[in-house]
Amino acid sequence: MHLRNEHYLQYIKGQDEIALTTHVLKLQKENRRFVHQLERKQLGKIPSLTEKDSETIQRYRWYLEDTLLALENLGSDYMFTKSEQKAFAFQQNVPKITRVGFYIGGYLGGIEKYEIEINEDEALMSYSLSDTHSFPPIIVMEPDHLCKEEFFRFIHSIHMGEWKKAYINAQTDDMFYDNIIWGVEIFYADGLEKVTFGGFNAFPYNFEQFLNFFKRYKRKVYTL
Repeated sequence: MHLRNEHYLQYIKGQDEIALTTHVLKLQKENRRFVHQLERKQLGKIPSLTEKDSETIQRYRWYLEDTLLALENLGSDYMFTKSEQKAFAFQQNVPKITRVGFYIGGYLGGIEKYEIEINEDEALMSYSLSDTHSFPPIIVMEPDHLCKEEFFRFIHSIHMGEWKKAYINAQTDDMFYDNIIWGVEIFYADGLEKVTFGGFNAFPYNFEQFLNFFKRYKRKVYTL
């Protein structure tokens, strides 16, 4: 919070609309560059965020939030980009999610699939593991209860609306056995269009957090 207060005093307090708008653009550019560096630094592997990385990203969120609030207080209508509008809409629609499908795997380890079904009362998560050359799945686990509120809080916390639709590592050898493919489908109530993400040997900067949420469920089921 100390850094947040310092930022307010140095860049926000007493500034006019032009200065604040310029600062918003600067923060967005710096944040995009930082995220891009994180994703490129570990290309071909699932990125591992350090505590310092997470703190840096959180500071950018705080700084942007405070600067946009200052603009709003001046009566300014900041024009959000399409990507910003998409990210904002995703956050707003998290409580309307009804189903999430997630798969990840490759040639050697097979394909793991997770399904979360959400209704008014509860959420159920199921898991299966399939060999890449066989059907039906090798392992199928019965659906288990998942705290709906906890899941919504988690999805909201990782800002998936900021993810790109597709992550592709163009430098990958298509015949390499360690290749990893993954995909996510998110379905909504109220007729909202589904949202999809996917990748081939490339991942969003905070994908490890997303993956670990599902892995915790799998470990829980395996140990019952």
